[in-house]
Order: sequence, then C-alpha cells, then structure tokens
Amino acid sequence: MTVLGYTLVSSDPHDLAAQTERLRTLGADNHRIFQDRPGTRHGLTRALALTRPGDILATPALDRLAPSPEALHDLTAELIDHEITLDIGGIRLDPANHDGHTLLDAYLTALGLHGS
Repeated sequence: MTVLGYTLVSSDPHDLAAQTERLRTLGADNHRIFQDRPGTRHGLTRALALTRPGDILATPALDRLAPSPEALHDLTAELIDHEITLDIGGIRLDPANHDGHTLLDAYLTALGLHGS
C-alpha cells in the first residue's frame, strides 16, 4: 500500500507549502506528492497512473481534490475501478463500499455540492 498525495493549489506559494506539508502528514513522501493549479489536471493524471489496487490517494480537503461535483463524480468512479482508497484530511474511505460512499455523499452535501 502506497500513499500518493494530491491537491489543487492556488498561486500563493504559502498555499503550496501548507498543502505539501499536510500531504506529508497524511503519509505521502515528497516523490509521491502531486499538485495542479486551477484549470489543469496533469498532476492528478500522473498520480492516478502510479496507483495500484490497495493504494491510497490522500488530499488535504475535498475541495482540493476536484474543481466541481462532476469532476469529483468522475474521479470517484475511477478510484472505484482501480480499487483506490481515498484519504480526505486523515479520514480514509473506500468509495466502493457502502460506508465509504455514504461518507463521501455526506461530504458533498455538507459542502453544498451534492448534485445526484
């Protein structure tokens, strides 16, 4: 099991440093931390290409994972297909099982992003 970190970052260099440090505390080492700026997804694509079944994709917060509910829905489907666990700020969930799916729905609802 490998932890890969991913985050969307703003143009503020302090934001990048804070997000990177948070990903380290979630278990991702420096060589397995990927980021994107708004409008790009190259880091996420690279991170997902390195994952194997049983790995963990860590993100500091749900809003740092996907820019929209639609993008999050697509990403969740990909995580399920590849048997990847999601770690959102230290809370690990498997979107493929009922409990993990329910928790992800609760996150979306709390953020006002639940569209389905």
